[in-house]
Amino acid sequence: MPSLAASCAGEGLAFAVFWPPTRRSMPAGLAFLAICSYIGGMKTVSIRDAKNRLTELAREVERGGTVVVTRNGRPAFDLVPHQTRKGLRLEAIDQFKRKHRIKVIVSYIGDDFDKPLPEDFLLQPLPVER
Repeated sequence: MPSLAASCAGEGLAFAVFWPPTRRSMPAGLAFLAICSYIGGMKTVSIRDAKNRLTELAREVERGGTVVVTRNGRPAFDLVPHQTRKGLRLEAIDQFKRKHRIKVIVSYIGDDFDKPLPEDFLLQPLPVER
């Protein structure tokens, strides 16, 4: 039965792929292909491969894919499709204020806003409602 065995760089873990998979070659409940990564469903390439295949990877990302680039077997960065920044919409603030009949959201912040509260502030009893 042919098999392929390999180890994950720097992890001290090993995995084996048995092809074709049989009942004897795989313990119950285990997938026949194990990878030493928590990254599932994404293409993973080493930084050296990414450098050599940048055009191919760029085309894949342009089609909506994500590529995880690793250094020494650990994720270093992701290649993801570009997203245009939307920024702050000032007209949305005006619409919100009109909708909720708000004149001013925050008109003034005191100079002592960040100063610590007096020691006895939290120890004062709550006012009694009548």
